Amino acid sequence: MGRRRGRDRRVEGPLILYARAIDANDRRVQKIYDEQVDGPLTAARARLADARFAAFGDSTYPDATGTLRITFGKVGGWMENGRQVPHRTTFAGAFDRATGAKPFALAPAYLARRKQINEAGTLDFTYAADTIGGNSGSPVIDRNGNVIGANFDRNIHGLRNDYAYDITMARSIAVSTAAIEQALKTIYPAPALLAELHAR
Repeated sequence: MGRRRGRDRRVEGPLILYARAIDANDRRVQKIYDEQVDGPLTAARARLADARFAAFGDSTYPDATGTLRITFGKVGGWMENGRQVPHRTTFAGAFDRATGAKPFALAPAYLARRKQINEAGTLDFTYAADTIGGNSGSPVIDRNGNVIGANFDRNIHGLRNDYAYDITMARSIAVSTAAIEQALKTIYPAPALLAELHAR
């Protein structure tokens, strides 16, 4: 019996043993969070939604409540402090900002292959669509059904999207498929993955 127990313990690696050790406390903390944070927030969102419908009627739309949704928006920048913020960044901009120190230290592969990179190519772009945390990875599709990017962030004005959307300044941010293709071709060559993605 002693030998068998020893064998079983060796099968359970350090990570499993760690998970077992913290499981009870993790469940206790999660219960507290659900009751004291998530529950009240969910109830408050429902009251806020009722208030918005009372104020704006059917000119606004219901929250997606975690369900799948297609939202429409237009690629474009925004005005801030009297200045037009452009709708896209380029590889050239990444090199312009590179200082060699965090958070502006470029990966060595970027620097080593700079001559092969099309620096005018779009890296990221912004668009007016109502997205929130949890939408990262969602495809951005143009009017012809082509995937042109992947959503991954919002500008600072988009942080309020959790509660109300303002099209004037809130922008979602996507990495362009052109940038991903260029990275897989030139910066981190992955021909097999490119073939899977049917990149030309």
